[in-house]
Amino acid sequence: MKLPAASGRGIFVRIIKDTSQGAENYTQKRLKIFMHNKTKFCSNTKNTEPFLYKKVLKSSLWLFSLKIIENLLNLIKLIVLARLLSPNDFGLFGIALILLITLETFSQTGFSLSLIQRRDDVREYFDTVWTIGILRGFLIAIIIFFISPSIAYYFDIVDNILMLRIIGLSVVIKSFCNISVILWQKELNFKKYFTYNLFSTLISFIITITIALIYYNVWALVIGLLAGNIAALIMSYILSPYRPKIELDFVKAKRLWSFGKWIFATTVLSFLIIQGSSIFIAKFLGITMLGFYKLAQRTSDMAIEMSNLIINITFPAYSKIQDDIIRLRKAYLKVLKVTTFLSFFLMGIIFLLAEDFTLVFLGAKWIFMIPTMKVLALTGIIRSINFINIPIFQALGKPVKIVRVQIIRLLLIIILIYPLTLYWGIFGTALTIFISVFISSTILTINTVKFIECKKIKFVKVIIYPLINLIIMSLVVLLAKHFILEISLFHFVLFVGLGGLVYLFVAYLFDKYVNYNMISLAKEGTKLFR
Repeated sequence: MKLPAASGRGIFVRIIKDTSQGAENYTQKRLKIFMHNKTKFCSNTKNTEPFLYKKVLKSSLWLFSLKIIENLLNLIKLIVLARLLSPNDFGLFGIALILLITLETFSQTGFSLSLIQRRDDVREYFDTVWTIGILRGFLIAIIIFFISPSIAYYFDIVDNILMLRIIGLSVVIKSFCNISVILWQKELNFKKYFTYNLFSTLISFIITITIALIYYNVWALVIGLLAGNIAALIMSYILSPYRPKIELDFVKAKRLWSFGKWIFATTVLSFLIIQGSSIFIAKFLGITMLGFYKLAQRTSDMAIEMSNLIINITFPAYSKIQDDIIRLRKAYLKVLKVTTFLSFFLMGIIFLLAEDFTLVFLGAKWIFMIPTMKVLALTGIIRSINFINIPIFQALGKPVKIVRVQIIRLLLIIILIYPLTLYWGIFGTALTIFISVFISSTILTINTVKFIECKKIKFVKVIIYPLINLIIMSLVVLLAKHFILEISLFHFVLFVGLGGLVYLFVAYLFDKYVNYNMISLAKEGTKLFR
């Protein structure tokens, strides 16, 4: 490995030549330079491509493992709760979450992402960020306590004021979590992140199912949420030796806010986009229709979360190479290839088998939401690409570009949601989301490709192969469904397996004949894990 120019044999040759001219002082000076350059060099090797790529792959393994387990548990929980609870229960919990998320959104600081984006040592900011988070948590809980009666009367759920107030405790509990957990994401140490999240998910799963089996009402969802947050709080201090203390340093907070204000803007816009549609449904179509919409959304989101976790990995990774456009572009295209390959398959399966899944696992009472679920699945395919674009601008310290695109998406929703929902109900709402996502994601993708100086043909080639693969898989599965009309668990598993085999086989053909390199990319990752 080649050392910097100021190191190595040349230094020592010059030291020997100058021994008669104050060599002692000169030697000390040159050795200091040598050690400085060596330290700088060793530090830089941590961000070289092979080192960073290996670290990202290992992080991906932990995160994908986490998401697979979480999605499996969430799927089981979803199936059980759909059988035990009513659409109205899901609607009530949806209202409670909207209230909670509203206040969390409009008090968002963006400090966590600011800490990840910064390239210096961020430990000095921990106590201030933790203290501000606690103050924010108590403020949100107090506001929820006093406005719960008004919210209950507005949505005609006056019997559930206590439920709204109790759910406010969740944000207080969450605010006390150890702030140092941010380092796990910043330093791509997702092994601890895996344990931290899995423990809280397991506790939430067990408590939610247990309460649902006893009481058969919305309290199962509320208590399960609180139990998960308490578990996360405990685990954050078990896994990290850092102990935060109360401190308010407004100078440090101001530094973080310079980046965090754009995260705040993005979060607010995302809230208006995602939760705005839920509020609209609850007010104009009723709590029961909100329950149908929320379950359809949750079912589709379970698959898209596999792509959403890309942000957790790529944001800190991109932040480390933010000054190198060539490496950034190369990393982006690799992530795009893997993400589209996975998300196109998962969302395609949900679209093709939405009716089978609903009837087999959830029950006939949920059949009304099937068209909505299909539209949201198509939306998820486009969103998966957006999850790759967003970290690029966050890592480069340019979140303002995300804000502009979100504003466009919000305006589209404002224009379309009333007429489409009026004529087609929650299906029209889902269609509104699809149109807004398609247009805004196209704009952001064009900006991303331009910003990282990527040729359009390279981007299109990465997208077109999984798209063709999806179409072929869909034709085969639809043909099989045409001959097998029965809907049962066996046939559902059969269709999923058939779709998976076709998808992998077509990927193999692409890899062999058109240089798709998906399989070789997987082999490359496997070698790095050994």
